[in-house]
Amino acid sequence: MPLPAYTLLIGSRNFSSWSLRAWLALKRCDTEFDCELFDLRGPERALIKAASPSAQVPLLRVRRPGAEDFAIWDTLAIAEYLAERHPDAHLWPHDPFARARARSICAEMHSGFADLRRNCPMDMIAHVAAHQITDETRAQIQRITEIWTNCR
Repeated sequence: MPLPAYTLLIGSRNFSSWSLRAWLALKRCDTEFDCELFDLRGPERALIKAASPSAQVPLLRVRRPGAEDFAIWDTLAIAEYLAERHPDAHLWPHDPFARARARSICAEMHSGFADLRRNCPMDMIAHVAAHQITDETRAQIQRITEIWTNCR
């Protein structure tokens, strides 16, 4: 049985939204892949630095027969690569205008909302009584609500 063509290096999907996004994209492609999980809050950070040019996860290793594995880091780059390789997964809308809007939204979600990330970090397990919500964070929550409302 051949090895899967992909190995995904990620942090916990409970704490790393970037890792979760890459994992979900691969799952959507309905293809086999290996997954290497790193503890982002512990000493395994050194292992990530050795494995990834950016010293961060996610990283997708693409197996190439007869050639060295190819590394793709950054969630959006991984998604774009998978969309090209697995068009039946429909990772992007078919309509060019809808696709452009989806890419714009993904780019904004991917690189924006620094105050929200700082004040309300992703943790799908913890029970948090309350976060300190600054005016900047409140405005970013409002923007995300607007984005998702318009998408629906």
